[in-house]
Amino acid sequence: ARRYSLHSVSIACEEKMSNRLLTPDDLPAKGIKLSNSQRWRLEQAGKFPRRVHPSPGRIGYVEREIDEHIDKCIAARDAVSEVA
Repeated sequence: ARRYSLHSVSIACEEKMSNRLLTPDDLPAKGIKLSNSQRWRLEQAGKFPRRVHPSPGRIGYVEREIDEHIDKCIAARDAVSEVA
């Protein structure tokens, strides 16, 4: 039997949760309040994470990618603040 420390279990849980799919209705809780068409245009321009199709007629976004997108927006804001 393998033994796992509490630390390795929490890391495994964090990795699994980071691949969780968010529905478009989940995005406002992350501070992203864009219309469907605006998200689509940003995706096509490479400025927003691409959607995933888990089943026909459904879309979702990988939570980890949404969080990374938010982090990039914050970094871009901070870079502009440092220059000014």
